[in-house]
Amino acid sequence: MRTSSRTILPVLGLTAGIIVFFVLAWFLSSVTLPFAGAIMIAYLFSPIVDWLERWHVPRWSGSLLVMIIILALLAGAFFWIVPMISAELGQMVSSLPALSTSLDTLETELKHIFPMVNWGKVFADTISALEGTVREIMGSIPGIISGVLMTIYYSVILPFLIFFFLKDGRDILRHFVNLVPNAWFEMSVTMLHQIDNGIGRFLRGIVIENSIIAGLAITGLTIIGMPSAFFVGLLV
Repeated sequence: MRTSSRTILPVLGLTAGIIVFFVLAWFLSSVTLPFAGAIMIAYLFSPIVDWLERWHVPRWSGSLLVMIIILALLAGAFFWIVPMISAELGQMVSSLPALSTSLDTLETELKHIFPMVNWGKVFADTISALEGTVREIMGSIPGIISGVLMTIYYSVILPFLIFFFLKDGRDILRHFVNLVPNAWFEMSVTMLHQIDNGIGRFLRGIVIENSIIAGLAITGLTIIGMPSAFFVGLLV
């Protein structure tokens, strides 16, 4: 019984702490969201800083180098990907009249193949649904503007938070562990190490998986000559 209680109590305490943490994060999401984003990005890139540190690069220098790489990737995405997507969206808009003609031709052919279906109603309902979607998007423009302002705010504060968690995240975790009583110290260190590895590998796995899917989709759509292949591949 003594061994069982020594095992169960730290698990219950850690579980309660995690629940309280997420409840507070939910109610204070406007404040905690930048921190959550910075922690996730730090999880993604912390192995690079650890690797540099093993090669005797000071942790602050490695964190600064990783931050420069992240900012360079974001700048490249902004100046290369955003104009490309804008150009592809412009091509999609300009091709709408040709798409309408193609739909009319398709409707005529389908009427010959499946005369029992009211294709006029099918296409009318589809176009009506698309128009409703466009109206919803137009109605959400104020929210989009607010989102842009929040993005500017996050773009200012996130780099500092990411650098802070890359440089001092391990020390922060060590300080929390030092608060644990000696009887639960070894178990707490083991659990936190496993959680840390699990979350980091999970996040990095998602990024790698989606990057592979996006690359394959863009490549495949480009090979078959689909218009706006890059934009559609990113949506995939």
